Amino acid sequence: MYYRTVSDSYNISIITHNRPHLLEKTIESVLVAVKNRRIAIYVIWQQPNDSTIQLTRKVIEKYSCNFKQIAIQQKKYASPEDNIDAARLSALEIAFSDQSIKYAIVLEDDACVADDMCEFVESVITRYGTRKAFRGINFGSREIFSDAEGYSKNRYGIHGPASMITRRTYVKSGLSQYHDKILPKTWDGFIESYLKTGYMVTPNLSRYVDNGLMGTHTDESSAAYFEGLQESFKILNKIKNENMQYFKNQISHSWRYDCVEHKRLQTPTYLIKHLVRKFQERRAIHD
Repeated sequence: MYYRTVSDSYNISIITHNRPHLLEKTIESVLVAVKNRRIAIYVIWQQPNDSTIQLTRKVIEKYSCNFKQIAIQQKKYASPEDNIDAARLSALEIAFSDQSIKYAIVLEDDACVADDMCEFVESVITRYGTRKAFRGINFGSREIFSDAEGYSKNRYGIHGPASMITRRTYVKSGLSQYHDKILPKTWDGFIESYLKTGYMVTPNLSRYVDNGLMGTHTDESSAAYFEGLQESFKILNKIKNENMQYFKNQISHSWRYDCVEHKRLQTPTYLIKHLVRKFQERRAIHD
């Protein structure tokens, strides 16, 4: 496939439900990041049955000229988390239905991205896009070191609110084949073992901030998780400039104990773990 520019190889999807005030902030941040690139932007809207439907529609219509497609869906599950997962899977299915696309970015409607997100993405794609072990990008970081420019290569699962995966990941992980059968199970758990057979590139300073603090996914005990994102994002905004450099600068990331540096010698161990998990998941699906 020939691409005139790197930006021809990826698209962006925003999934939303009933938070129009947050959705507008996220759309604005994406448009700033995209600048004058001709990147396809999709909106996947799970329509609510409450008073926010008209407000959300107004926001979507306000920016509709910037969207390639607005996909309207209905909620399928009782759990908000399951409905979000369903929307993410729909976003990936729509994104990769364009056969020219090799990478798909999916954002929740409360994830405002950094204005250099596309520069960061394109730098990573240019360097790692042809590497078989490259699984995608997690845009979040909780690190707060002012000298922590660049990115790390980690064996880790996916950051649901803001991430990118490759078409290879979409196919090899089983998402493309089983996307309609893994819910209401968590889809991120379904693909985690495959992601860890390679690496997710993670910026050392967060490329998104979650404005939905204390929302669907959080309670008071986990607020620090998202506050760390905010602090890291603030540091990025303080130090970024037109000459921002994007280079590997491996540091320890404090998401979870199992977020570890990618080392090739450990790959066989993770492949075995993935094959075992893959067998268990497939058996559960068919049962």
